[in-house]
Amino acid sequence: MDARHFSNESNVELKMDRYEKIAYTYLARHGHTPIVHEPDGNVPPDLLTKEKIAVEVRLLNQNIEYGGRVKGVGDEAFPLMKGIENHLIGIANPSAERSAYVSFSFRRPLPKLKKLKSLVSKSLPVGIPEIGEDTFYQLTPTVNMHVVGASKWLNEPYVYSGCFDDDSGGFVLSELIRNAQICIDEKTEKIKPYRTSYERWWLVLIDSISFGLNDLELEVLKSSLAVPDCWTYVSFISLQDDRIAFRI
Repeated sequence: MDARHFSNESNVELKMDRYEKIAYTYLARHGHTPIVHEPDGNVPPDLLTKEKIAVEVRLLNQNIEYGGRVKGVGDEAFPLMKGIENHLIGIANPSAERSAYVSFSFRRPLPKLKKLKSLVSKSLPVGIPEIGEDTFYQLTPTVNMHVVGASKWLNEPYVYSGCFDDDSGGFVLSELIRNAQICIDEKTEKIKPYRTSYERWWLVLIDSISFGLNDLELEVLKSSLAVPDCWTYVSFISLQDDRIAFRI
């Protein structure tokens, strides 16, 4: 028998990603075991419950649209900023007696890492700013850099101190509704070729936007979402605490 068909919990969890494990825990807590991971291979559904309900799992995060494509906030920014953080470590300043904190703000579209590294290196001041002084640099039309003088030496002349994504934000409920609809539409399209394989489908969204909703917010969410008939259930599970969950 194929290994993916074992119902043993340890075998199942070894093959799942982080979000599938959260969904698995939620389903198991509500008595839907045994659960099979990827019963038909690397195609929908992600999970199959003992009742033969096909389960698709998706991270519910903030999404933006540019260039005709919908992309998750952080999809490009996280590796880009990590690359810049590592780049700062290697920049020397022999004359520096104190360090400087370096942070960034940005929006899409983002430049390539190689270009941004070059711009950062050229723009960093040789003289460390005064303590608490914030020096602003516009590196590209969509990326800004802030350099703030620290009060002491911190092992490196330039210390990465974070970034702000101008494309993220917004009111929590409105962002939840907007991005949940994006996820629902995306998953509905994805299961189309496999829709007739199972009678019931369950969409589980791992919510990284909110931390649960009150009764009024839940009613607004339910009335605002367009959920196609192919979904028997749609569940929201908090990424921070999988005990915080609701189903519509």
